[in-house]
Formats: sequence, structure tokens, C-alpha cells
Amino acid sequence: MKKRVISFVSVGLVAVAVVLISDIVSLSALGSFAWISFILWNYTAKTDTQMKKTKILLRMICGLPIGLGLAICMIHIPSFFGGNVMLKYLVTFLCNGIAVLFPSSMVPGIFFGIGLTFSGLGVGLLPNNIENALIILGVMVAFSIIGMISTWLTEKLQKISK
Repeated sequence: MKKRVISFVSVGLVAVAVVLISDIVSLSALGSFAWISFILWNYTAKTDTQMKKTKILLRMICGLPIGLGLAICMIHIPSFFGGNVMLKYLVTFLCNGIAVLFPSSMVPGIFFGIGLTFSGLGVGLLPNNIENALIILGVMVAFSIIGMISTWLTEKLQKISK
């Protein structure tokens, strides 16, 4: 019972910290990004060793800029040709096909980057210029790292009960 209470409290406290960090960032009018951390927290939580978790995080982070680049292509290339619908689908097909040509360990990070870019990070921040693209990438990387730290911190807090 004590172990469950400590797990409950430690996970709850870490989650509050993630949301607090996101709320502080959202004051800059960028919006809330806690969901990125929660996804990475979940993605790494069940991995059995810290070394594997670190490798997962590094592969995810390495895949993010690739995903961002592919999403930018999917968003902008069709607009250069008058928004041609067939071209839109062709570019989407090609970009997602390219994603799986990378080593399989990087593919989740690439698709995560594509998804995050398309989400506009929930605030309509589209990669329509280099500044916005770098902001999006920075937020993705920062909140991915916060997710990994959340995994590590939760585990450390839960080991106190043992």
C-alpha cells in the first residue's frame, strides 16, 4: 500500500511540475506544450534501463528536425503550385515514404516531428519562415527532454519507497 501511495504522489507531483513549466511558457503567448512531455514520458516510462531510455530520447530528438523538414515540405511545396490537390497527396506520399528510409530506430521521432509540426503546436504557429520553424523545433526538443526528465524523476521518487 505504501508503494502505491508513493507512486501516486510522485507521478502526480512530476505531472504538476510539467504542467507548471508549460504554463510558464504559455505566458509568452505560445500556448501549452505539456502534452509533448507527457507523450515522451509515456514513451520512455516502460523501457527497462536508463541507457535505453537515453538512446530512445536521443533518437527521438534526432528525428524531430527530419520530421519538421518533411512536414514543411508537405505544407509548402503544394502551395508553390497553386495548392494542387494531387500534388499535395503525392508530396505527402513521398515525404512519409522517405521517413521510413531512415534507420527504424529514428522513425518514431521523425513521425513525432511531422505530427508536432502539423499540430502547429496547438497555437497556429506554422513553419512559414525560418524563425517559426526554429521556435517549433526548440519547443519540441525542450519538451521532449522535459518528458524524459519526468520519467527519470518519477523512477527516482518511486525508488525512495523501496
